[in-house]
Amino acid sequence: MTSELREFIDAERVLFGMRQCLRHEKKLAHVFIAADTRPEMLEKLNEMKFKVEQIELSKKEIADKLELGFLCEVFGVKK
Repeated sequence: MTSELREFIDAERVLFGMRQCLRHEKKLAHVFIAADTRPEMLEKLNEMKFKVEQIELSKKEIADKLELGFLCEVFGVKK
């Protein structure tokens, strides 16, 4: 799952964070979330009717594996 996300990041098709996903909701195809995503974030994503895929890693593990300099629990993938 993280390899797919890495490909989207390399192609510059990823929006990081819930705020960016809300701001650009019409441009998103689907959303990846971390295993430790807060329940209120998941509820909001479900209300927006996004295709949500859960990554079985925590925010910290995702940041380490993808070599990100920040923690993120929601990754939106552009169409």
